[in-house]
Amino acid sequence: TCRMAASPKLGAVKPSGETWEVSGLFVADTSAFPTASGVNPMWTCAALAHRVAQQVKQHLGATPELATPTPPRKRIAPCAADCASEPGRRAPQHRADGSKSASSSRKSSLGSSDACA
Repeated sequence: TCRMAASPKLGAVKPSGETWEVSGLFVADTSAFPTASGVNPMWTCAALAHRVAQQVKQHLGATPELATPTPPRKRIAPCAADCASEPGRRAPQHRADGSKSASSSRKSSLGSSDACA
């Protein structure tokens, strides 16, 4: 459980839903309940999730580097998942100086020497 409490000695989560030990980590489910619920907690859980979602929005708005998305980085080397998704292709072997080895510069059966040769 991640009991919600007013101090870190009494629980793992602040009343805002953010954990005491890890900044930016929020808990928004029934594990944050301070005590066990005796009835169906569906509406209480929904209300807690909504309240924590509002706190997350405030937290993201107050953190400029998180609020502004950064453009995706350009992929330099192919992803291993790309190679695994196409049978018969292997990731290129690179030397320490960054150049491809002789075996990886040969064209694959799919005709691509740049990707997974």
